[in-house]
Amino acid sequence: MDDRINNDHFVFDIYRITIPHSYENYRNIKPNIMNNTQWNKPLNNIDTPEVVSYISLRRWVGILGIALPIVLYAGYKLVNSCTTLPPSISHYYYSNMGTYFTGTLCAVALFMYCYNGYDRLDKLSTNFASVCALIVAFFPTNIVNHSNDVVTWCNTQKLPLDTIRNSMHYTGAALLFSTFAFISFFLFTKSKHISANRTANKKARNILYKICGAIIVLCIVAIPLSNFPASTFTFETIALFAFRFSWLIKGETLLKD
Repeated sequence: MDDRINNDHFVFDIYRITIPHSYENYRNIKPNIMNNTQWNKPLNNIDTPEVVSYISLRRWVGILGIALPIVLYAGYKLVNSCTTLPPSISHYYYSNMGTYFTGTLCAVALFMYCYNGYDRLDKLSTNFASVCALIVAFFPTNIVNHSNDVVTWCNTQKLPLDTIRNSMHYTGAALLFSTFAFISFFLFTKSKHISANRTANKKARNILYKICGAIIVLCIVAIPLSNFPASTFTFETIALFAFRFSWLIKGETLLKD
């Protein structure tokens, strides 16, 4: 019985409700607690440190993803005088922005790993995305373009060509973007409420989630099929923007209930 009281005390304490230690008093006051307006308040409107940190986690995943291609491009152009740009986001690994590229992927991997979501599938999906992000970061692509020609630009480091490392990189990247699409389209759209009881903002968010997921899939298909200058960088950037935009929405930056 004491364990049950302690557990309830812990749960209710998050909502700033004080439970008497006496079980008799606890039994008498419990009906009033369950009708308390603060208890019935939606989770995303309770400004406890746990909830604020959880929402901030979602926002930072979105911010880092959107900032990655922008910062890579700006940092490269500001420091280097050469006009040739790396053909993809991954190729910035070999430039002066390589440390930022690797560090951002590691940060995103950490945030994705710490994100639990609502159920086991959420957790497994974000954990898998975390592993894929680390593979992309620590198994850099070869310095070659679509034609397998060695690319020359303002690189600050070089690695010998390695087929296994290159395959690991592109496999990790493909699975990472595929997982992003799955999360946006299928997981972010879930709700504990049936469709008829969902708010207008929730329905609008679900439409945006599905649009973002579809955009990511189209970009995944377009990358190997396109061969115009910086095509890979362009579609990678669009896919990142789409997924990170969905994370910003999930972090209640837009269309908050």
